[in-house]
Amino acid sequence: EITNTENNADAAGGLVGRCYMDTISESYSNSVVTTAAEACGGLVGFNTCVIEENSYASGDINCDGNFAGGLVGDNQRHITDSYATGAVHMDCGESCADTFAGGLVGIHTILQTPGADVADPQEIWRSYATGEVTGAETAGGLAGSNGHNDPHRRGNIFSSFASGDITGEQRAGGLVGVNKHFYFGGGFVEEELRSSRIEDSYATGAVVVTGADGAGAGLAAAAGSGISRSYAANTVECSNSCTDTGGLVGEVLTAVDLDGNPFGTTVDPVASYWNSDLTDAEGPGEPRETEEFTDEGSFDGWDFEETWVMPEADEVDELRPRLRWEREEWAPEPED
Repeated sequence: EITNTENNADAAGGLVGRCYMDTISESYSNSVVTTAAEACGGLVGFNTCVIEENSYASGDINCDGNFAGGLVGDNQRHITDSYATGAVHMDCGESCADTFAGGLVGIHTILQTPGADVADPQEIWRSYATGEVTGAETAGGLAGSNGHNDPHRRGNIFSSFASGDITGEQRAGGLVGVNKHFYFGGGFVEEELRSSRIEDSYATGAVVVTGADGAGAGLAAAAGSGISRSYAANTVECSNSCTDTGGLVGEVLTAVDLDGNPFGTTVDPVASYWNSDLTDAEGPGEPRETEEFTDEGSFDGWDFEETWVMPEADEVDELRPRLRWEREEWAPEPED
């Protein structure tokens, strides 16, 4: 049941344009969405509703706006056990500046509704996207941007994956185009680095960056910190010239304090890896060869009892870790 919704020229979705502070459960859309709205998604354009319990969108997205996602364009609430399979294309004309496209969401940030509890970032959990993503300045297999340009507006991605190919003009990442982190503090407030997080997630879609001086990577084209127990098993290619490429992370984001000095600049993914047989790109994280990807022992600190599983060789064409929930009834068959 869906309530408190409205259609608006600034947001277009296969099910509804805008959804406010409610729940979307066991809902779907197979509509093709073609629009010039600012936020466009296969299910919802602009979202502050919880989306859960096998909600999905399968239609393609053709958007001439700022945020395009296979499920949600601009997402500011939890998404759980949901997915998108449609292709996402951002048609940004002469300029793709400030455009974000993702297989699941265009941008994922914390809820910014007046009076709401904003203590914790919103989560994407146990969700996935399989559609191709093309055309935006910043593109990711799951999310164009995880987090926003504001230290209060972070996002978390847990136990999720993306398998669609990604093409971005300036930033392209197998899972996310950018994973934000920020300096917070100063004055009477203790200084800290606030990071959007990616944990227990993976990406397998081929990554291509088309613009000059761009950034591309198997997991996150640009990131500061906050990456743990995740992997990329894909190719990374620059069709023009890239400034930053990486098997896991490309561009290293730098936070600055109130005086403009670097703060927390080191990217140090925890127990996170890329397949070095598929790409020559290096960078933060640790390389693993294809054979090592078939061995649980290659993944230090990973939970293969509750979170991850190594399939049997006769179950899949490509042997590598999968998320254990992928074997549940609602989830897809294991991918090749």
